[in-house]
Formats: sequence, C-alpha cells, structure tokens
Amino acid sequence: MSTLKTLSTNRRHFLRTGSALLALPWLESLAPAQAAAPLRRLVSICTNFGLYGPSFFPEQAGRDYQASEYLNVLGDLRPHFTVFSGISHPEIGGDHASEACFLTSA
Repeated sequence: MSTLKTLSTNRRHFLRTGSALLALPWLESLAPAQAAAPLRRLVSICTNFGLYGPSFFPEQAGRDYQASEYLNVLGDLRPHFTVFSGISHPEIGGDHASEACFLTSA
C-alpha cells in the first residue's frame, strides 16, 4: 500500500496556493524570449611571417582611407573592421613564444 496521500484540491487550497504565487516576484526566466542583440565578434590575425606592408596598410588614417590592394578584397565588410598599424612590442623576445602575446603585449 502506498504511503503517499492522494492530493485533493478544494477551493480553499486553490485560493491559498494562488495567492502565494501572486506574492512571488516576477521570474524573468518564465517570460517569452526576446530577440537578442546581434553578437559582436573580434577577429585578430597574427602574421608570424610578416606581410608586405604597402599592399596591406592604407596610406592615410581615418574612415575615408583609400583601400590597399589586400583590403580591396574585404570591400563589402569595410564598415565592420578596423586596421591597426605601427604597433610594436620591443620588450617581447623574437622567438615563437612571442606570438602568444600579440594581443596583450605581456
């Protein structure tokens, strides 16, 4: 024989439980999902063997730069990326372990 009681729902039990639920704070996890903002992404490229700078880096700075030979390929994505140049890490050694710190300089 089962030791569990059968649950009986009467009006009083229903009202007591319902009022307790109304007293709980609103749980955001129960709300319908809203469209999330698009994720922002970061792509960093470490050029271990170098590249030919004049074909990659634009000659002038700012948003209105003339795209270089290599950057012309990315013309459709131009509003979505930034090119950094002239970055130097003189305190970092020149061995292969230095490629792990190209973003942090540490």
